Amino acid sequence: MKIFTPVSKCCFCFDLKYGFLTWAVITLVLQSTIIFMLFFSDYLPIEQPEEHAYLKSMMPIMGYIIAGTVVLLIAVKGIVQERSILIYPCIVVMICDSILELIIYVTLAIMVSWIYLVILVIGGSLYTYLLICIISLYKQVKRNEENNLALKSTGANLA
Repeated sequence: MKIFTPVSKCCFCFDLKYGFLTWAVITLVLQSTIIFMLFFSDYLPIEQPEEHAYLKSMMPIMGYIIAGTVVLLIAVKGIVQERSILIYPCIVVMICDSILELIIYVTLAIMVSWIYLVILVIGGSLYTYLLICIISLYKQVKRNEENNLALKSTGANLA
């Protein structure tokens, strides 16, 4: 069975594996910085109680970011070990993120400003391309797993 991979290289020049690992490291650094800043927001010299209450209201977002970071770490482990089952949760989370961002940005574009529509088009297209790259990488790793399994079973039959 031939598995179709829509993208063979990330950004048309990098291997999918290294392109994903680069994106994952950048994302992990960004998410870790956000988690650190939100976690230690109590120690910031903020004089206005409204601003302090606003930062406290962001704690559910911190939980969401921590969950995304854990899923991304699992996906990185799956890439390094070449196990497709560890990459799959990242794909599911990215699809859910895409749907959530679509709803949020369309709502913001209607209620606040049209600039959110521009952000949705630019950011959404980049995120969709990244999702296509990760799905292609998942299929590539899955195909390698199937080939290795077939070689092991053939080798076991010959012995």
